Amino acid sequence: MKQRNVLHLGGAKTASTTMQTTVFFRSSTVHHFGEGGDGVTTSAEEGLLSSLLNDDEALFDFSEVEGLFLKHRETAGDRILVFSSADVMLANRPTMVAARLRMLLGQDLNVLLVVRDQCSALASLYASHGAWLKPAPPPYFRRFVEFDDWLRFHWLRSASSALASFAYWEQLQPFIAEFGSDRVTIVAFERLVSGDSETWARVSGLLGIDPEWAWSQFSGDRLRERISIRQKRYGQVVSWMPPVLPAPDVRLDAGVLAKHLAGGPRFVPEWPPEFLGRVRRYYGAGNAALEREFALGLADLGYPMDGPG
Repeated sequence: MKQRNVLHLGGAKTASTTMQTTVFFRSSTVHHFGEGGDGVTTSAEEGLLSSLLNDDEALFDFSEVEGLFLKHRETAGDRILVFSSADVMLANRPTMVAARLRMLLGQDLNVLLVVRDQCSALASLYASHGAWLKPAPPPYFRRFVEFDDWLRFHWLRSASSALASFAYWEQLQPFIAEFGSDRVTIVAFERLVSGDSETWARVSGLLGIDPEWAWSQFSGDRLRERISIRQKRYGQVVSWMPPVLPAPDVRLDAGVLAKHLAGGPRFVPEWPPEFLGRVRRYYGAGNAALEREFALGLADLGYPMDGPG
């Protein structure tokens, strides 16, 4: 029987890690790898996947990476092979990566993409770990910054920053070119996390699993919580330290102070009004194109769209 393969484009802040560690990992009908996978554990294997996504042809050894994929295809047997990685959407050369994945996984492939309202996604990225600035020059790496400063930092280099990873239409084009739009399944994060039955039926159909079981696994284990209000205030306090000194990251500490700061309400950033129009202009045309192609009802979910407002 021909093996069924799925490419999960695990975008940032779309519950990719939760999906990997609960639904993919626990399903008896799925074998997954790429990130959080049961088998991609050695530094050598992680290095091969990094090369797949980042190295140009002069450095990329296709035969070694092909051997890794063949190993997992053999291990999968009759199960559905899922290659899942949030780093795919962050790759600097998505056209190159899409072509490589077609050679490694075959053209008869289903692509799964979860999208999220970009205002919500960027706020969540900041609130979970972006408040500690990265990437940045060493004196400022992991320095706490306010939300508006964080947005300005990313907009200075929008084409290569986190902003680009949420430009779903543009990021998706190489995969449509390689596999065809009829092979692409797109679901909205907002419906996924609310347990929408139609959304979970579509996802589960690709994986050959029961949708009610999949939702029970997914909803019972949420990962990577936002920072707490206490952690944010702590970050503001230590920001006065000279840039030449490494700013302490209390999130990496297991001590009494860290446990205290991690408690209490989660921090929810408010969008600075000056950036709302910029977000709509940056993502609006792509979201409108995504809507025309896939009829996802994005406007109803509050996604930035072309038009006045």
